[in-house]
Formats: sequence, C-alpha cells, structure tokens
Amino acid sequence: MKTLFVKHRGILIRVLFLAFVFLFWDICHPEYLNYHEQNQLFLFSSDYLYSRIAIAGGLADYISEFLVQFFYYSWLGSLIIGLLLLSLQHAVFLLSDKRLLILSFLPSLLSIWALGNQNVLFSFFVALIIILYAAYYFRHLHILADLILIPLLFWAMGALVWIYVAIRCFKSRSRWSWLYCLYIIGIQLGAYITILRQWPLQRVHFGINYYRDETLAPLLLYLVAIVAFLVIVFSQYTNRLNSRIVHATSMLGAFIILLLAIFTGFDKDNYELLKDDMLVRQEKWEEIISRAENYQPHCAFSSESINLALGMTRQLADRMFDFYQSGTDAMIMPPVRDNFSNMISAETFFRLGMVNSALRYFSDLQESILNARKSGRLEQRITECYIVNGRYLIAQKHIDLLKQSLFYRSWAQEAEDYLNHETMIANHPVWGQMRKFHFKKDYLYSYPEIEKMFGQLFADHTDNKLALDYFMGGMLLKGDYDGFMNYMRFVESYGGYMSMPMGYQDAIRFIQSQGMDSSSRYGIYVRQMMSKNN
Repeated sequence: MKTLFVKHRGILIRVLFLAFVFLFWDICHPEYLNYHEQNQLFLFSSDYLYSRIAIAGGLADYISEFLVQFFYYSWLGSLIIGLLLLSLQHAVFLLSDKRLLILSFLPSLLSIWALGNQNVLFSFFVALIIILYAAYYFRHLHILADLILIPLLFWAMGALVWIYVAIRCFKSRSRWSWLYCLYIIGIQLGAYITILRQWPLQRVHFGINYYRDETLAPLLLYLVAIVAFLVIVFSQYTNRLNSRIVHATSMLGAFIILLLAIFTGFDKDNYELLKDDMLVRQEKWEEIISRAENYQPHCAFSSESINLALGMTRQLADRMFDFYQSGTDAMIMPPVRDNFSNMISAETFFRLGMVNSALRYFSDLQESILNARKSGRLEQRITECYIVNGRYLIAQKHIDLLKQSLFYRSWAQEAEDYLNHETMIANHPVWGQMRKFHFKKDYLYSYPEIEKMFGQLFADHTDNKLALDYFMGGMLLKGDYDGFMNYMRFVESYGGYMSMPMGYQDAIRFIQSQGMDSSSRYGIYVRQMMSKNN
C-alpha cells in the first residue's frame, strides 16, 4: 500500500488540489464567478475574434473570455479555474526537477491569492500557461527559429513572452543570451510605434488586458510569473541541497501562501457586496436577508440590497430599520460611473417600473466596464427595457447580439417572439406588470427628491406596493416626518396590511415622542445620521 501511494503520490496530490480549488470557488466564492461572467459577453462571430487578435495578447484574451463564459454556472467555472491552476502547476513541473512536486505548486497557490482581486483577468493565466508549455516543448528549438516564434508568442500571448525569453536564456546558458532581451524589447517598441499607439508604452511592455482596470496589473499578479521562473531556476540546483530540507521548506511555503491567499486575498466586505449582487440577480431575496442578519457591510450598496430584498418580500415596512441604513442613498444611489456601484440601483428601478431610469443606469454600467466589454446580464436587461417601452427595432439589435452568445441565445430567441406582439407582452409576468406600473407621463426629476417619484409612481398605479413602500421609506430616510405622517392614510387604504407594520409603528412613536424614545429602531438611525452630519 505504501509503495502504491508513493508511486501515485503526484496524481493524488493533484486530485486533492483540484478538489480544493473547485470547492473553494463553488462553495465559498461563487459571487466571484458571477462578477467575471457578467462583465463580458463572448460572441461566436468572426468580427469578435478579429477584434481580439488585433492587439498584442489578443489570442490569450480570446481564449480567456471563451472559458469565462462558462462561469454562468458556478460549478463549471470552479472546475475551469481548478484545471487552469493545475495546468500551471504541470507546466512548471515539466520545466523543473521532477522530484520537487510540492515546489511546482507554489505559482498556482500564489495565483489563488492574486485572483482575490476580482479585476484580474484570466488572460494572464492562459498566456502564462501557454508560454511555459512553449518553453518546454520548444526547448530544443534553434535560436534562428526563435526569431519567428518570439514575435508570434508576443502577439498571441502578450508581454509574458518575457518568461519564455528568460527560460530560454537560462536553459541555453549562452553568452549571447542577452540578444534575446534586445530582440524582444525591439519587438515591443516596434509594435508600439506601428500598431499599438493607442496604448500607453508601459501597457505594451507589461501586458494589455491582463487586468480589467486601466492601470497596470497589481504586483502580486506579476509575482506569479516571477515565482514560476524562480522555481524552474531553483530546481536546477537542488542536487546540492538536502532533499528533506527542500521538501519541508516547500511544504511550509505552500502552506503559508495558501493561508495568505484564503485570509488576506479575499476582502470580506467587498465579497459580501459581490454576493449581494449575485443573489439579487438570482432573486434569492430571503438569502440576502438572512445573510444581512449575520453580517452587513456599512455602505449604501449593502443598504440598497437589503431594502430591495425586503421590498420584494413585503417586509420593508416592518423591518427596514432592523438593518444598517446608509442615509438618503439607501434606496437608490445617485449615478456612479463604474461597472458595479449602481447595479442594485438599476435593478431597483427596473422592479419599481421606472423603465427609463433603469435603462439609463444599465447602459451606464455597461459603458463603464473598464476594458470596454459588453455584458450579457446588462444586455439582457437593456433589451427588456426597450421591449417594455415598445422600441422593438432597437430591441432587435440587442437580441441579434445576444443570439451570438452561448448562454443568452435561448433567452434572446424567446424574447424575439414577443416583438410587436402587444398581447403577449401584456401577459408576460414581468414585462406586462412593468407596462402597467410605469409612469403615465414623462418627468424630469432631481435625485434629492427621488422619493417624490416613488410617490408619483404609486399614484399612477396603486397596485404598485413596492413603490408605496419605497415612497414611505424614502421619507423616513430623509427625515420628512410631516410627509410620512400625512401619507399614512395611503398605507392604511392601499398597503394591503392586516395591521399597521411594526416599522411604521416604531417610527410614529419616535416622531410623536419628539425623539425621546430611546428604544426606537428608527431613532437609532436618526441619531446615526445626526452624528454623521456633525
């Protein structure tokens, strides 16, 4: 049995590593997979392929986006990440001393830490893996053949071609190795001068589309490639060291990196917000509420999420102030020009029936994706807004785009059947209701008075209970006591409650006591806002 274990130790360790990575993302951080998937839209079209390979590193980017589209299902995304990190380990293992199995896992474990930053793109890992395999399978390539291969690798995989050059220089141990470095620098400068002038020179040198932000990728990401190279170098000198010490040190290093990856790589509050966004997308309202009961980040995004979940389950009037409220922005945040902050605001507008505001927010969110990608989730919502508004020609253009994707294709085909069919739309469970609930007239409004728009939305259609709850809640957040007390009659007449909601009873007691009720949940919020303003 012991002999069998030793013989198959490598396979067993790899299987355990793959299982760990799979469970880590599928159980602990499925929101991470959701975030990546909703920030791109892979299309099966020649134009899409040409647009990617038109820049350095484009093929790695294309392969990465092809893989990330499968993150639509968290279990499939988790498996893909596990296979990518396992491929990275295997590539390092091939280029290293075969006795140093644990040491070859260090770059993959460091990758888990780097991936804690949700804006790190998988094109980096695709490029690194392919380049390492190229360094192994072309290790006997003549230097003249490298004159052709290196430019091809640079254009296909990007700036990580430096790792290939470094490995070739180290393996050849030729005194002319420095010519490789001059060659790749010349290639990058030539590409910048002739083709890539729209990109900053530093991005050409360090990699385009390895990171979603406009800035350079974080140092930790590049450290993955550097450590992979150092492991390859170090493995050539292990014969001079005590093997037991090397194995013990490798295991200790792997354990430390794994702990750092798990406990420092994934910011708790940040990932709670990503989780809320995923659950809103999946309409898991009760889970949002139960999670907030245990832990809730103190920010507007979290307040919006819990308020929408409470509103959709008709608990907002009762339990609104059981949770942290950030202020007047706890219902709807003002416009923020990034690809995430207004996601819950847009969903809230959509569910309230404020179609044009939802369309504006969804469109701004898509245009704010930092690497200029489309979003399947946002394209779908934008299409729905145009259908509700009866803008069928524009809706058709978005449907045609979605039909070129894998996981949105069937939805787009179904949505296409509704175009120009008013009766079908009226009977649709979501679009039909939105058409009934949206404003009867067009309005311009300023954000500080947005709660009045909730009131007007309710006045146009008194069946819109969510609009009533948001109207009353908005006045409480703003401290409009007179308005709240004056419109309580609408709650009694149209709220559909068997008795006055506990949250409103609590607020009324606080208002009538002129702020003297110290046990009031609403009073805690008021004092919190007063201290913040002071």
